[in-house]
Amino acid sequence: MVKRGPKENRFRPSIDALMRSARVIGVVLTGFLNDGTSGLWSIKRFGGVTIIQNPQDALYPDMPRNVLEYVDVDHNLPLADIGALLNKLIDQPVVDSPA
Repeated sequence: MVKRGPKENRFRPSIDALMRSARVIGVVLTGFLNDGTSGLWSIKRFGGVTIIQNPQDALYPDMPRNVLEYVDVDHNLPLADIGALLNKLIDQPVVDSPA
């Protein structure tokens, strides 16, 4: 049990704090409405890597298109290219700290 350190949402430790400090890769694929936009915005804000399926390649382009309105994504690719990019990214060492 952790007894020292700041509380968040009245508890310690907080999974929210862990997730904000983790180096993550977020991917939004085909889908309806704007689901995923807020999540990718947070990932980008805290130094993670953001990827979307190119809306022109998506069967339902709403989700990736909405992300583009609010997030300066790192990668905008056809679905067929995302797997290879993920493999490349996970092999790279993390050398900088989150913003």
